[in-house]
Amino acid sequence: MEELNTFIESLADPRELKRAVAVRMTLEGYKHQEIIKVLQVSSGFISKWKQEFILKGIEGLKLKYQGSRMVFESIGKTTSTQMAGEKKRMESQRIRILSCRRV
Repeated sequence: MEELNTFIESLADPRELKRAVAVRMTLEGYKHQEIIKVLQVSSGFISKWKQEFILKGIEGLKLKYQGSRMVFESIGKTTSTQMAGEKKRMESQRIRILSCRRV
């Protein structure tokens, strides 16, 4: 469980964070319905990522596709601004998810 908590604290990608938090919540005894309300995911999502964690550990929760590299010289100022806004939105979602821990 400590490895899972360390992984959650270090995450920047909200998709990996949501997977890890769903797994942690199931391991802490939350019911699927509680997790669904908090994370806004399906029961299938919870089952899939719990199974991946059981089979592969932390590696099973990580994104497999990293995408292609962006050539910043071809990006306009508007796109850079949009990227900064998306990063801010992702961070606020991460904070919201982390604040939903059971006390």
